Amino acid sequence: MKLFLVRHGETDCNRALIVQGWVHTPLNKKGRIQAHELGRRLKEKGIGFDHFYSSDLLRAYQTALIVNEYLKMPEIKRDPRLREVKRGIWNLQHIPEIKEKYYELWKIWDRDPYHMRPPLGESLEDAEKRVLNFVDYLREMYPQDSRILVTTHRLLIVTFRHLFDRVEVTRENFFDLMLNNTECHIIEI
Repeated sequence: MKLFLVRHGETDCNRALIVQGWVHTPLNKKGRIQAHELGRRLKEKGIGFDHFYSSDLLRAYQTALIVNEYLKMPEIKRDPRLREVKRGIWNLQHIPEIKEKYYELWKIWDRDPYHMRPPLGESLEDAEKRVLNFVDYLREMYPQDSRILVTTHRLLIVTFRHLFDRVEVTRENFFDLMLNNTECHIIEI
């Protein structure tokens, strides 16, 4: 089974380096344009997706709706297991301010981004449970040769890559594993 993992289009928070986590933030104008471009690219490739899933957070679902204007899939299934990694007290805070205000926590995050959990949030390792639960569900529901499009979030995609590309997440490669807005990464499950 192939999962085509797509990061949502740009939001004003992305542009301003503000952590969004589980907050519902809409796409901005550039994000809507990116989603239209993605929809056109996917249509041109003619992949023929069998199913379409999206995080239930607004920015990912808006991306999915725009992409589906081109793909014409009969249904986009919203799934909270595809939400971004929960950032707790860091939600809606500017990253440079987080670095200053939570200096000791940020040092831990910088050393070990996969295992560090902000207060009231979750680590990428914690998010593995949601990812594995989602993948188990897909394996039970669909044939092994299915192609599934998934609109989701940057850190959750890193978790997918860790689990299924078998890439260790380190300080050195962390940012290389992240996707830009509307980039796609294919994994086999």
